[in-house]
This record gives sequence, C-alpha cells and structure tokens, in this order.
Amino acid sequence: MVGRVGFPNRAVYATSKWGIVGLTKSLSMELRDDGIRVNCIQPGAVDNARFHGVIKARADASGRTPEAEIDLALASQSVKKLVDMEGIAALARFSAVTWALPSRDRRSRSTAMPKLQPSPCVIPGRVCCD
Repeated sequence: MVGRVGFPNRAVYATSKWGIVGLTKSLSMELRDDGIRVNCIQPGAVDNARFHGVIKARADASGRTPEAEIDLALASQSVKKLVDMEGIAALARFSAVTWALPSRDRRSRSTAMPKLQPSPCVIPGRVCCD
C-alpha cells in the first residue's frame, strides 16, 4: 500500500516503494516490444519479525493492544490478513517460470512446477531468460 499512497512519518520507506513501482512501469513500457514482461510484487503486510517489531512499538506508543494495531495496519488492505514470506516466494517463482515459457506452452502446461534454474541476469523488478 505504501507504494501507492503516502504515509506520515514513512517518507523514506514510501519513496523506495514508489521508486520500484515507477521502475517497473517504465521498464515494462521500454521492454514490451521485445516481448519482455516486467512486474513487481507488492504483498502488503508480511508476517515477519520486522512487522511484529513495528506493531509492538506502535502498541507501546499508543497504549493499544498489538492485536488492535494489526487490525489498524490491515485496514487499508483489500485482504485483511498477513502474507507469509513463503507465499511471496512461490508467487515470484510461479511468475518467473510461467512467463519464461513460450506462450504455446503456457496454455497447455500442467499444474506441476518445473524446476527453476538460476537466471543469468537478475535486475530488481526484472528477470531475464536466455
């Protein structure tokens, strides 16, 4: 959400998120004629130690419970739950493997995931496959 709207006291964090969105949109326009798709994953609130540390600090400062702070943090998200890091990794893997296949293979491929090989070129927000 921070990559789409501003947040008070979060200028540096919001700037980095907005930068990734801008980079993604620009690269997608620059590379579309080469058949390269560029996407970014913006999962929302991630269930990790950093998130829970922020929640604890907010609860300590506000006098609210951590649960109430989590509810407030999730209020602006369309899906009101934390995202696990494994789910984010699975989405990235699925996207990289799916779009690396020729289009005829995408239509007919089974639900089994092929083993992902390391890419020779990795740029934030972009995966290049030879």
